[in-house]
Amino acid sequence: MAKKFKIFLFAPESSVLKSLLAQHNNVRKAFYVTPRACEPYMRVRVRQFSNSVVGIAKQFAAEAGPIVEYSVGEEQGGKMVGTIRIPQVEKFDEVVGIAKKFCEKTWSEGQELFFTCRVSQIVARTEKQHSWVEVFAVERREVPRVVWQAAVTRLATEIGGEAQFYSASITEY
Repeated sequence: MAKKFKIFLFAPESSVLKSLLAQHNNVRKAFYVTPRACEPYMRVRVRQFSNSVVGIAKQFAAEAGPIVEYSVGEEQGGKMVGTIRIPQVEKFDEVVGIAKKFCEKTWSEGQELFFTCRVSQIVARTEKQHSWVEVFAVERREVPRVVWQAAVTRLATEIGGEAQFYSASITEY
């Protein structure tokens, strides 16, 4: 488990919410991928001690849909999340396509695993930073952890990345 501690939100794409959060320079393009849909989403980084981003998100939760906050790296977190990072940001559309096919295939194979994930495009703001594509998946209560982890690892192999697992605390608004 990682010792890093990061907080971020995932929210359905909303132009009003996006413009309000964009002033904090931390909104990233993302897609929410399920066996049945591939919808535009936003990944929002919550910087340390930034209550304003969470406050804005809470205000829009009723109209934007479920906004989920993840505190990743918390030792006491009850959930596990899996991430796959691909350093080539230009592969974003390709990774979204692979994830979509993977979710559909996993469900159709009758494994009783409704696999979902979010694919985000993280574009660096300065030359010294790195851009990447990130696939983020959360374990589901109905699925044994070992089955879910195996699915994330298979997806990582198909994408050409490595799965990493972290503890997380999750709050939905």
